[in-house]
Amino acid sequence: MTLSKWPGRKRPPVARRQCRIAWRTPAISSSIALTMVLAIVAAFSLSTGVRAAEWLVEGRADLRGEYDDNITLDPTNELSVFGATFSPEVDIGGRSQNWDLFLNTRLDFARFTEEDFLNSEDQRVALEGSYRTQLGVWDLDAVFRRATTRTTELTDTGRVEVGAERLDFKLRPSWRYVLGRRDSIFVNGRWDRSTFDVSTLDDFTRYSAGGGWTHQLTEQDDLTLSGFASHFENDSVSGNESDTFGSQLGWHRVFSERLETRIAVGPQYTTSDSTVTGSNNSLGFIVDGEVNYDLDDRTLIAGNLSRSIDASGGGSVVERDVVRLSVRHQYEPELAFRLSIYYLQNRDANDQNAARDREYFAVEPGVSWQFERDWFLTGGYRYRTQELTGESRASSNAVFVTLRHQFPKWTFAN
Repeated sequence: MTLSKWPGRKRPPVARRQCRIAWRTPAISSSIALTMVLAIVAAFSLSTGVRAAEWLVEGRADLRGEYDDNITLDPTNELSVFGATFSPEVDIGGRSQNWDLFLNTRLDFARFTEEDFLNSEDQRVALEGSYRTQLGVWDLDAVFRRATTRTTELTDTGRVEVGAERLDFKLRPSWRYVLGRRDSIFVNGRWDRSTFDVSTLDDFTRYSAGGGWTHQLTEQDDLTLSGFASHFENDSVSGNESDTFGSQLGWHRVFSERLETRIAVGPQYTTSDSTVTGSNNSLGFIVDGEVNYDLDDRTLIAGNLSRSIDASGGGSVVERDVVRLSVRHQYEPELAFRLSIYYLQNRDANDQNAARDREYFAVEPGVSWQFERDWFLTGGYRYRTQELTGESRASSNAVFVTLRHQFPKWTFAN
């Protein structure tokens, strides 16, 4: 559940772009990170007057069994395993006339037969807060995650370190102000800190800030002009630091109730400094596109295409291309088919270290069956393949079966 799932409440779109400033930050322990998230919740609640509010609590629990014939995507030492993951999850949401607040907590307890070093206990806490004034909206997102690199590095370096963990903490404040009937401005910031308990992956910090202007051309079209600046630094002996600057011109159009598109394109300039490779710079472009299409009342299609400059546990910023496609078809009220396709390509942003280059592809079809009001059974197959510089291509086949119980919602007002 997110804030937009409240009846009659929809969060205004807020552009999110990167920006980095040259500060240094010490590592954050998991206990401090969690305390900070809870402190943000408490401060937000006290400052906005939670007494006249509606609250919602809901939860679910998943039990997933899986078989994977190469779970670590190793091209030479394929590891075939059976495993099970138990995942309880709780959502707490609140709203009043001026604010929305949403807190999600998820735990993942994974166990594998014979291969104990793959076992993991992951945690994720995510906060979304929104405060509305007469002409403006303040937003704050915060995420704390402690997870195994077996899952986190699928969308980053692709280098799975068995038994290693990644700790992430993210803060993303933003503000949008309405200038008139057709115009608004926005500013946003971002702070990320990621650490690893293994020396082959580099701890890093990222700072971001940006802003822009949105103009509504018609009831169906709006244009956005935005800019950003960002700073990245890692904690390795290379002392790699990078600064990125860029801008984008975006167009959003609602063609009909069934079709909506968004595209933003612009230039970016990245400069890096390292004790190993020296100073380097590059000029390129960034893009972010999205399409959502309801083919009919039962079939939904969504696609996304992006190129961005992202921080990476590989020790530097990377130019990352991502393509996503998802399809969902509701055969019957209780039976649905889904298909997801994901493609990723990483390149060193300054073309100085080909060892960080990576190509990854995954496709996953599945079927979901609601056999009781609060019980769901999902089955799926997943094929993955990746190629890292200097290594042979690796691939894996996996099958999953997930049993979910959805607990009744609890709502109240005070």
